[in-house]
Amino acid sequence: MYKKMEQSSATLSSYFYLFITDLIALPQRPYPIYALKEPGFARAYFDAYLHAFQTPKDGQISHQLIKKIHEIATQHLPRGDNQPGHYRHAKGSFGLKVGFTNQYHDDYNASLQGFDELLEKWFLTHEEPTHSLGFQGSNIDSSHYTYVLRYINSNLYWTCINTMRDELFDSKKHIPIMHRLLHREDYQTFLFVMREREHVSQHIEQQMQDWMDSYHTAMASTHTDLEKQAVIADTIQRLNQIHPFGDGNIRTCYILLNKLLSDHHLSRCILVNPNRLDGCSQNEIMQMIQEGQALYQDLLNHSHASLPWTAHLTSSRFYQFIDNDNIKELPPLLKSITCEPVNLSNNDVSSVNFSRIVLGLEPTERQTKALDTQGLFGHRNRAIEEKIHLELTPYFNQNDPQLKHIEQAATQDNYEQLLRYACAYRKFDVARIVMSYQDLLQIDINKASANGKTALDWLNSSTNDDKNQSERDALVSLLTQAGALSGMQQATPLL
Repeated sequence: MYKKMEQSSATLSSYFYLFITDLIALPQRPYPIYALKEPGFARAYFDAYLHAFQTPKDGQISHQLIKKIHEIATQHLPRGDNQPGHYRHAKGSFGLKVGFTNQYHDDYNASLQGFDELLEKWFLTHEEPTHSLGFQGSNIDSSHYTYVLRYINSNLYWTCINTMRDELFDSKKHIPIMHRLLHREDYQTFLFVMREREHVSQHIEQQMQDWMDSYHTAMASTHTDLEKQAVIADTIQRLNQIHPFGDGNIRTCYILLNKLLSDHHLSRCILVNPNRLDGCSQNEIMQMIQEGQALYQDLLNHSHASLPWTAHLTSSRFYQFIDNDNIKELPPLLKSITCEPVNLSNNDVSSVNFSRIVLGLEPTERQTKALDTQGLFGHRNRAIEEKIHLELTPYFNQNDPQLKHIEQAATQDNYEQLLRYACAYRKFDVARIVMSYQDLLQIDINKASANGKTALDWLNSSTNDDKNQSERDALVSLLTQAGALSGMQQATPLL
């Protein structure tokens, strides 16, 4: 068994990219093209995986876990609606496009059965209305009315925006209308989240807490692996349909999915099309996960790293009818996807760490030696290092010998020493900048100098100055909350 795992660890690294891409998109967009679309996404995605899998393996979900996964996974994205690690402060939405093959078209992210379950879950049985649905014609003219399903004063209405006519929702009348609109190529469907609400972030915070409580209660009553998997599938889809973040919801869900599967001793998975978490049925999500687990296990058995790996697709086609038995022309059934090996750079991911921490595979002897020289997290992210250097630059090139020491440590990318210097010399702004990058650069704030003193020791032993006492106390609090410890009791003059 050990030899099998060792072999897999050595060869699997050429296919790590499958954990951060949409497998379904690869025939049209090979990974190098995929990666160019969003520079920096690979390292951020892999770092988020590493963080998630180093948290306690107890199957528990918390706000802190979810927000931290999102923060790391989206650290490279431009700000705007997306604030890494923070729930949305404004309304959100995503499109729904019903497909005519099970999951083998990257434009399709929903099914008719999944849409009906979404209606039941968020509109017909939800105690506190939070969502609305919009159906908009691609051409804004008199023949393309815009319709909205929404709550008004706790009542569900079907509204034609063009005529501003509100009808009390009638499932027998309006659900068939929605089905027809879903199938029309000249209409787009959107699910809006918290569209009509004020104080969005507070509502999402409460909704997320209810979601977590529901998961923990449901999981506590499970007895079989299949029951656990069903709870995880429902939990992940609900998280995505809550859509708590401005961007990066799918990648956060995907990482959490594999984290929960691993915590509950179930196989990890490689999803063919993660976007189908948006609007597929519970049964279809289960099939997606099970197929993804089968693909992952097959990949473990792929022993030739230099040769392509073929993902054999197992889900069957399903048919959906439009109007009266008019079947839309179906695209050819996709039976397999050929995946080329890709050698990711250490700047993207440490192969040893991902194998060991995320996949639970034993590294080879050669990889173990690399781990000893690289440290737990391998090479730091150069883009993030450049960012912290930009923030520190205003403090350099000054006629201050203490800042010269700090600049030298920064030039050498020795952030632990830089933090100790900043604390010893009471350069509070510099210390706060370094601390803001603690997680992104995996800075060990308890790494001691030659005399055994940590950053906290140097801060506590620095010269008292009543004028800056409040800033010093604030930094002590910041360090302590981040897990800073004292390495010794007595101060000595060595750094």
